[in-house]
Amino acid sequence: MPSGFGVPIVPGDREGWQGRVLRARELRRTGHVADGIDLLAPVLAAQPDGPDARLEMVELRRAAGDVAAAAALARGLPSGASIRTDLLAAILTGRPVPETVRSMGEVPVPFVLIGDVLPADQHGRLMAQIVDATTAFETPKLVKGAANLPDQSVRDAWVIDNPAAAMVAPVKERVAAILEGALPRLGIPGFRTDWVEAQVTIHGNHHFYNAHRDDEPDPNSPVFARTVSYVYYLHRRPKAFGGGQLRLYDSDPDAGLFDPAAFTQVEPANNTLILFPSWAYHEVRPVTLASADPFDGRITVNGWVHRVTGTVGPGDPAAM
Repeated sequence: MPSGFGVPIVPGDREGWQGRVLRARELRRTGHVADGIDLLAPVLAAQPDGPDARLEMVELRRAAGDVAAAAALARGLPSGASIRTDLLAAILTGRPVPETVRSMGEVPVPFVLIGDVLPADQHGRLMAQIVDATTAFETPKLVKGAANLPDQSVRDAWVIDNPAAAMVAPVKERVAAILEGALPRLGIPGFRTDWVEAQVTIHGNHHFYNAHRDDEPDPNSPVFARTVSYVYYLHRRPKAFGGGQLRLYDSDPDAGLFDPAAFTQVEPANNTLILFPSWAYHEVRPVTLASADPFDGRITVNGWVHRVTGTVGPGDPAAM
């Protein structure tokens, strides 16, 4: 029967199936992820073990923000098909990845995502403390080399750069509790922690953060030692905002490159925490918010775990 995209699908027609896989890939890479899923679904139903269709559906599902569905599909990918496929399957299914991952060229970004991070009382207390800190929020600054300057063409939000230690302690404690177990899944060798940086960030209507990485290769940069990035999401219920997804772009940090058409998208779900390498290129998608109250928006406690490099970082010299 006609596919609607000019590719006829007939039972047993391998060329038609492969044509749909290629067309779905094209749709994904041009930003039409939902159309790609709709196009490919009949192929995967007809060929549930077809590796090409399964792999492309994994790519589509992770780009759509359906990480759970991508992981379920990834468990059926054949091992040894390619280094990239094996790496993607390991990332999505929570297995260790090679410590050489950051030097393997343009690769999917490893991440660890957990839910139900804080008990209800701690979550409520943290939200109340953030609301009480209204006057502390400022326009964010961007670290580039030795500079620390605002640039709203790159990022627009409200931040507290040095929040009260007691406010962010529950999140930092959870990061500390899972860090050692997370490092093999992030492809990061064990390291001594210098300090743990934290921000509180609110994204309101039209706020965003364009693609960037959290570290810098320059040893003189104040962000050189950032090694693990973390983001804890919380928001009022019912959720009042749209957008604000985190995109982890397939990255080649050594070359300073990323693929804008290949990414894992993560929804900013309440009371979830994500960790990923600070070398990864990532973006906060634009937020939409009808409410005039910024605290109805996308709220995070986010930050970076710094490794010891021979100098002591400012602000939080105590190891986690």
